[in-house]
Amino acid sequence: MKINKRVFYALSSLLIFGYSVLSPFNSVFAQGSTPQIPDFRITKKLLLQYDKSSVDVSTLFYSYFFTRKDVEWTSSCSRFISRADAEKSYKKAVYGNGDWIVLNNYYGGNGRDERYVRLYWTESKAPKQILRYDEYYGYHFSEFGFKRIDLIMSSSNSFKVTCSSSLAQYDTPLVLSASYSNPPGLIETFLSTPDYELSSILKDRNIKIPKSLQDEILPDFEYDVVDRKISIKHLKDRDRITLDAFSYYTKGGWRLVDNTYQLLFTIQKRRGGDVIDQRVINAGDSFSVDLPSYDEYVVVASYSAKACYSYGEGSVTPDYCINALPDDTEYIKYKERYMYINVDGRRHSGSTVDSVCLEGFCEDKKEKPKYEDCSQYDYNFNGLKIPSFGSIACAIRNSFVWFFTDFIFSIIFPKIEDLQSLWNDLLNTIIDRLGFLALPFTFIKGVFTTVEAMNSNNSTCAVSLTIFGSTANLEMCRWRYQLSAVWSFMQIFLQGGIAIGFLWTCYRLANRFFGIYVEDYEEEDHETQSIRWLDERTGDYGDWEERRKD
Repeated sequence: MKINKRVFYALSSLLIFGYSVLSPFNSVFAQGSTPQIPDFRITKKLLLQYDKSSVDVSTLFYSYFFTRKDVEWTSSCSRFISRADAEKSYKKAVYGNGDWIVLNNYYGGNGRDERYVRLYWTESKAPKQILRYDEYYGYHFSEFGFKRIDLIMSSSNSFKVTCSSSLAQYDTPLVLSASYSNPPGLIETFLSTPDYELSSILKDRNIKIPKSLQDEILPDFEYDVVDRKISIKHLKDRDRITLDAFSYYTKGGWRLVDNTYQLLFTIQKRRGGDVIDQRVINAGDSFSVDLPSYDEYVVVASYSAKACYSYGEGSVTPDYCINALPDDTEYIKYKERYMYINVDGRRHSGSTVDSVCLEGFCEDKKEKPKYEDCSQYDYNFNGLKIPSFGSIACAIRNSFVWFFTDFIFSIIFPKIEDLQSLWNDLLNTIIDRLGFLALPFTFIKGVFTTVEAMNSNNSTCAVSLTIFGSTANLEMCRWRYQLSAVWSFMQIFLQGGIAIGFLWTCYRLANRFFGIYVEDYEEEDHETQSIRWLDERTGDYGDWEERRKD
């Protein structure tokens, strides 16, 4: 059986082109097949809507629920509680030690769009909730005991308060965030005051539910630590601040320099509070700081703007300039962002977006502990803990984990840190003993340093190249963003080349396995040779024949 290589190359190129074109769609389909947990839905506005008519009740929902005479208190609620008693009960929650939850619901069935407001409250402090997620309910609390009423827009400029089959719900979870496709619907959280913790499947998600009407706006930034050098970049695309925050400095002789805002960064030690560096940068810019020692540091970021006051033309008094801070309003509070960073010689990076943040204070996510906490399974008798069957089973599981991961695995596969330490010690010893003769080993060490430095996580693929003691920073991938079309072409070219090489290898293996002869017109002269047989005893010989070399 003969196969022309030119035909093979053509078919291979066609296959690779198809692979390069269709592979992105294939990856999309693969990703789409895996169920993903959606983001927690938060709304900044409370809307009532009936078809094309809508009303914003973000700051008026209390009056719509309890005091406005043009809002009907329906019989579905009056059979449980009067409007006056409901208002008294809600006030006990707000001014006492109770909790309340305000949601905005959207429903797109019946050929029209509808939005309504759902209010939950409890007069006493609710137990700590567990925020859970499943595909049926979405994000929800499982604790019950909240009173519930709904504010709806029944028609254009017609409003009423309705209740369900009971004032307190006990049959279904309290849903805070959900999205439905059939019929289309949304549940979004406006306010939620109960204390809560995330369930196990949500531990790694950064979910913060607003507890007050005053929105908090904080800056976000990313960082990269290399030895004792920290680089910080402000994430401008995540900002929600506007120049309205500095409106005072745009009138009465004041002006904002360059009509923009800035970021004030302060780097200080976590213990003692010694300030290492403080600087102001433009939004979206970055900077680097050399730290004096290995230690725990805190990076503080806040919004500011350079504002100058002019005394008028012809005045001999120069302009008076300050770093102005944004003004809080009734609904917005501008806060500082704190990020605790441990500088211990290891290279690592992160951001305030991917960290665990509470009230503006952020820390890196802690790794999941290797061993399970078995005390959670103990029997508790008035503070006296007694081991249970569950805690004993937990201890056995931890024993197996230790035996296989720490004992057996470490014998078979030593840690890379230990091997690296031994290698560095060997190179340093050779360099110290051989002097200038150790130049090859110095070069090898420089190469390994370069490879280690190439573990870069920043968006520009910055590589710190160190050879013979000299260091240079190379922006290897900056052209990726400047020449996106070229980058896409290179991706297709490289993917195609790799795939062709793989198919050619499979093709050669198939040839050897099945004994298929491949006709090669271009290399025919190099693949054959002329031979004849010779009998050394008699001196007889045969005719010349063309035979393949292999």
